[in-house]
Amino acid sequence: MNLWVLLDTQIEDVCTYLSDKNHEITSGLSEEELSLFETNAKLSFYTVFNRFLLASGILVLILALALLYFTRQYATQQKQQNRPPTSAVLTRIYGAIMKTYTVHCSCNRIELSLCGEPRARVICHCIDCRELLDGPFYPVTVWTDQTASITHGESNLSIYKHPRLKMKKYFCTNCGEVLFNTNSVDWRAVPQWLIAKNHNNQLPRELTAVTHVFYEQRIIDVSDNLPKHLRGFSSPPFEG
Repeated sequence: MNLWVLLDTQIEDVCTYLSDKNHEITSGLSEEELSLFETNAKLSFYTVFNRFLLASGILVLILALALLYFTRQYATQQKQQNRPPTSAVLTRIYGAIMKTYTVHCSCNRIELSLCGEPRARVICHCIDCRELLDGPFYPVTVWTDQTASITHGESNLSIYKHPRLKMKKYFCTNCGEVLFNTNSVDWRAVPQWLIAKNHNNQLPRELTAVTHVFYEQRIIDVSDNLPKHLRGFSSPPFEG
């Protein structure tokens, strides 16, 4: 049997059944009772229909608000992703006033821009730096996250978070070169040898270290004319 013919037959049977039930219910009613029955039936239908419309309207409103929220979230995320690094903005604004130094990792997949003057230029002898970076001491220039930023290849940047110290090491996933590490206040310590390597193996004079810090924790003595502080900048000098 054709599917449409079968469906039509089923619909006709349902209509016949409903008509018979309606006749059975209303056959014993007077005209006044029948009129009241029809009125109540219409009111019930309109009540159900209005509730359906109200529920549908509320659902549409919720969906519209959700769509608006996620659209704004996506737009904000895209804006943040496309925003240039702060150091790049500062460089464009101030031009030659704020000197910019550009360094790369060994495989050139990551570019780091250093803008302006560093917060500190030191040779650090602390135990924490030695433990994190595996060296006898650590000559660094220290920057903020606004003056030292990744301008290319951030997807190649990996982060090692020390399990005990409040320090992180940022390095290239491909070549392993350490670009900088951060301390508890998120200052970025960039190795001076990395800067020198990117400037014909000559560290710019204005970025050279001006003092030793945490010299009391040293494991080797250093013979130079730089001041040597036992701990931080404000600590007593080393007398030796």
